[in-house]
Amino acid sequence: GRGHPPSGRRTRRASPLLAVLIPLIVVLLGVVGFLGARVGAEILGDRGTPTTAAATTPSAKQTTARAISPPSVSAPSLTPPTATPPTLGFPAAMAGTWSGQMVQSNGTRWPMRVTIQAGADRAKVSYPSAGCTGVWTMLAHVEELVVAHEYISEGSCTVRGEMGLVLDDRDALIVEYKPEKAEYTATATLIRSASTPET
Repeated sequence: GRGHPPSGRRTRRASPLLAVLIPLIVVLLGVVGFLGARVGAEILGDRGTPTTAAATTPSAKQTTARAISPPSVSAPSLTPPTATPPTLGFPAAMAGTWSGQMVQSNGTRWPMRVTIQAGADRAKVSYPSAGCTGVWTMLAHVEELVVAHEYISEGSCTVRGEMGLVLDDRDALIVEYKPEKAEYTATATLIRSASTPET
């Protein structure tokens, strides 16, 4: 009977030990779980950093491609520049007031008077006995020949015509006239009666 003590007495001896071990095991499990979760979070955080950097940092190939991209060049204009034609003017050698007679090919004579200013593109002309006045507008100057257009603004003379002017060796102004709408022609030898200052 002594070799098997009653079970009730054994249970009462083990109860204090279990009461101490069970809370200790719970505390240890909590500490281990807390430390494991913290270490895992740090590991995951370290792994996430390169992924974010890779997404925002351009690669070496992209950087090189941007560096060697040629600058944009605008297409040149194909419109040629507009040239300004030179202004024509009567030569200084013809400057002055000239007078004489215009002789038509039909024999009719008309006294005339012309005032020319050097460098001007227009000259004043009048036919006193016919009551006509107008202007000569310079068209061309080729060597010694000057070509002008005559327009009569007052009087009943032929309204339009072309004049060819040249100085001869005697310093006379030789005029050859061809009307725009008439069959006759005319010539004149004009003498300079006064000089006109250059413009």
